[in-house]
Order: sequence, then structure tokens, then C-alpha cells
Amino acid sequence: MENSRPNQRSWWGPLLLFTGGLMVGLAAGHFGPQPRFETGAGGGGINGINGGNPEKSGGTTRARDASAERENGDAEAGEAGNLPTVLDRLRKQITDSAHHPNPMRSLAKLGQLMYELSPEEIPDAVALMEEAVTGKNGRSMVFGVMALFSRWSEFDPEAAVARSREMAGGTLIRQMAFQGVMGGWMEKDPQSAMACLNGLESTAENAEIRSGAMGMMTFANPAKAALMAEMGTDPVRRAQEMAMVAGSWADSQPDEALRWVMGIKDQTERERLLPGVVRGWVKKAPEEALRFADALDNPSVRKS
Repeated sequence: MENSRPNQRSWWGPLLLFTGGLMVGLAAGHFGPQPRFETGAGGGGINGINGGNPEKSGGTTRARDASAERENGDAEAGEAGNLPTVLDRLRKQITDSAHHPNPMRSLAKLGQLMYELSPEEIPDAVALMEEAVTGKNGRSMVFGVMALFSRWSEFDPEAAVARSREMAGGTLIRQMAFQGVMGGWMEKDPQSAMACLNGLESTAENAEIRSGAMGMMTFANPAKAALMAEMGTDPVRRAQEMAMVAGSWADSQPDEALRWVMGIKDQTERERLLPGVVRGWVKKAPEEALRFADALDNPSVRKS
């Protein structure tokens, strides 16, 4: 039997290791405001509450505030004595990111700011990001687009999907925006997310978007990806996605992948998926996998 499993990991693996972690971090609150621990002449404290004399620790507090203003603030807002808004800080970070020597650190800072955005601020943040991706160094912002739309999916995934299809900057930007939405939506509500995927028109761009979204979910949560693949409404596409999930899952967790495949009621479908699982299993436990394959009833499945 020929291997029908698409090559999903040629470039998705390295990308998803970081962006998947970023979006999980956004959802879990790992990038939210953290308590500040300070030490001064009078002792330690959290969130600016010092255990000693507040007058003696004032220098530490002022130095911290001045440093924060230099790093995150808007110059004009600082001179006026007003704290910069999240959008002000996001605008500055987007500008800085285009020339940042370490793109991953820059993206992490963007992720932290996106966590602080309120639902009302997100459309303006999207407009800022859209302006950035159509600029001179726009390609440096593609992962930021993905993270921003993942954040939006927490509040209103339908609106985020609609806006993702209108993003300027080309097919890649629209794909990254859409996949950002799917990353959060699939995790929270796989049925609704899959209904959205099933409702996409049959175009080359949508096929790439769907493939990327399913690849992302398979990488992040293969059990949920398996559930979603079974919800596919197009028979050909459903078969391709189930084979992709089975093979990718078996690469990392062959026992779990095998348990899923063996639980599929349709014998033809089950036998079609087994070779991909065994190929992944062989990488982990070759002798055990080959014994299992030799014991299969169908000779054509054993040979594949």
C-alpha cells in the first residue's frame, strides 16, 4: 500500500515549536503581567510593597519606573507624564522588531503585549500589524500576525476568521492569521472550528490554510486533531487528514496512535491507517512493531 500521508513536517515542525508554544502561553496566561520582586535598603517585597522603610527603597522604585518607561513607553507620552497605552507600546515594539537582532526574543515581547490587549483594542492592533506586514520588513512580522489572531480567537473566533480573510500582505499573511485563529479555536471548541474548516470554499489557498491548521493541531494536540479529522465532510480530504494525524502521532506516541486507529469501526479505514502507524512505531520500538505487523490478518496490510 502506498503511503498517502502528506509531508506535513518539512517546515511546520520548526515553526510550530515556537509559535505553538507562544500561543499556548498566551492562552495559559504565561505572558501576563508578573509580580515584581524588589530589594532595597529595608528588605524585599512584591509588587512594589517593600518590607522596609519606603523612603529608603524609593530610589529602587524610581529607577525601575524610569527603566520601564524607556523600554516600553512612548517618548511623548512619557514627557507628558501619561502612561503609554498597550497600543502605544505595541506600536513601538512592532517598529523595534523590524530591526531586532534576535527575532525570537522580539516575538516573545510581542506575545506579552498581545496578552494585555482587551477585546476592544484588538481591531486597532490588527490594523497596526497589517500596516507592518505591508511595510519594508513585513516578513519579520508574520509570526506576530499568527500570535495576534490567536489572542483574538479567545474572544471572538468568528470575527477573527472573517478579518483574517481580508488581511493585506498576500496569501502567506492571510494563512498565518487564519491559522492563528484556528490554533486557539480548535483547542477550545473543536466542533465549531471544524465546522468552519468544512465550510471553506474549495480553492487552492483554502486547501493550504486547512492543511496548515490541521498540521498545527496535530503537532500541538494529536488526540484532538484525530477527533477533528473524523469530522471531515469531504471523503478524500478526510482520508488524507486522518492518515496525516495517524502517521504524525505515531512518530511521537505510537501506543496512543495505535489505540485510536484500532478503535475505528470501519475495517477498510482502519487497515488503510495501520501502515502509517507501524512506520512510526518502528522508529520507537522496531521489534515490537514488526511483531504486531506480522500478526495482522490482512496480508496486503502486513506487506505495506
